[in-house]
Amino acid sequence: MVSPSDWLVWIEAHPVRAGLAALAVILFLWLYITARRIFLQAELQRMSLLDDSLERLALVSAQLRAAHEPHEPQEQPDRAEAVLTERLEALRIAAALGTDLRGQITVYLDDPDPARLARLARTLSRESERLLDERDKLVARRERPGWGHTLWLQLRPALPAAMLAAALALCAWLAQALDTLPRPYGSAEVWTLACLASRFLSGVFSLLLLGSALLVSRRSAAGSLLARMLALVIALLFLLHGIGLEAAPYVLTVQLLLYALGFRWTDGKPRKARPFPGHYDLLEDEPATSTNESRRESGADS
Repeated sequence: MVSPSDWLVWIEAHPVRAGLAALAVILFLWLYITARRIFLQAELQRMSLLDDSLERLALVSAQLRAAHEPHEPQEQPDRAEAVLTERLEALRIAAALGTDLRGQITVYLDDPDPARLARLARTLSRESERLLDERDKLVARRERPGWGHTLWLQLRPALPAAMLAAALALCAWLAQALDTLPRPYGSAEVWTLACLASRFLSGVFSLLLLGSALLVSRRSAAGSLLARMLALVIALLFLLHGIGLEAAPYVLTVQLLLYALGFRWTDGKPRKARPFPGHYDLLEDEPATSTNESRRESGADS
């Protein structure tokens, strides 16, 4: 067992190494604390956005229910319509709102047709359930985290420091490899340089994708899970460099091809190529109806 006196002797014998080790420990602690604070702030900010959106949804839902109640013979319907428009405008800019509901609100505000209120109310109900479910999951993960999630909460803030160390090790490897090459460079050395550059770029690319998959918080949406898994697969392909330096250009090429294919595989689109089902049909029925009426009028005149 190493005693404190042995540590002091080592520090006196190697002051530069001791200083670098202390600097590395301080840097790791700073990165760990900073990352932990950033992750916590992002989670709290998401919770705040959900609460704000749910509050605005509740106001609009209450206004829609009040619109179906009988009114006194005064100017209350006009006042109710003005309040509903005001609350819909506030709801439309809510950060956590889905695109389908935002599209329906925009259409209604452009053309306040009472026939759209029933569909709008159903979409409001679905959106409220979705946001409530997301908020409940966030609360459960904070207050009642599972065993695996608790471990992940402790390890995740250490990932930025680990990735920084990996990047520094990659740069040190490249510098050492370039230093061992004979000069001047011949044709064989040019191919070796290409392999070295390919491995270095592959390593940097893998670290970027690994950070995107493990450090960036994403909302649950179509294609988000596939994008995360694809990023992990592309990053893990870096392990194929263990085959040898000659395989570096091919590994980098495969990584870039998979990344390019990801634009197509992870392109999450709605069920149909429209903001929400039924809306375009409703818009298309109006000109068709007017055309039929004009034809009947022309036939009656003739």
